[in-house]
Order: sequence, then structure tokens, then C-alpha cells
Amino acid sequence: MDVDVPAVIAELLKYFPKQEVLAKRLKVSQTTISRWLNREQEPKVSQWRRVTALYKDVKGWQSSIDEELSYHDPLTQQQARDLLTWFLKTKAPQRTPQK
Repeated sequence: MDVDVPAVIAELLKYFPKQEVLAKRLKVSQTTISRWLNREQEPKVSQWRRVTALYKDVKGWQSSIDEELSYHDPLTQQQARDLLTWFLKTKAPQRTPQK
């Protein structure tokens, strides 16, 4: 795989506070997340589809928020980012990637 899997997983962990939470969202074990981070294992194709779908969702939301917030003061921007992070960690619906 030509992608830096640990970097992608590390980026997702900014939005999901624990490996267990991210693992649940990706329908894998915490051990699998750890192995990906340590380059001991690469995701299967089906797993990678879930990783990339979640990554695109997170980044898409963040880009939209950043664009909308560019007109507001820095404190409002940070509060909105914190709210988005909380939402993604706790309330965001799980999306099933399409084949």
C-alpha cells in the first residue's frame, strides 16, 4: 500500500479519543488499530474503504466548518471546531461505505 497508514490513523485519532472508539467506528479490534499504527499489519481492502470513508467524512466536515467560520473571530472558530470534534466522537452516525 502506497499510503502512510499510520499517519491516516493518527489523524483520525485526533477526532476519536481512544483507539477503542476508532476501532468500533471502523468495525475492527483495538489490536488491529494498534498494529496499523505500528506498521505490523496493513488494512484489508474492505477495512481500508471504511478508513478512507471515515477520513473523508471527518475532513469534509472540517473543511466545510473552516470555510463557514472564516468570517468569525478566532474564539468562535475554536468553539465550533471543539463542538465538531465532540460530535464526531460521540454522536456522528456511522456510515457504511458504498462499493
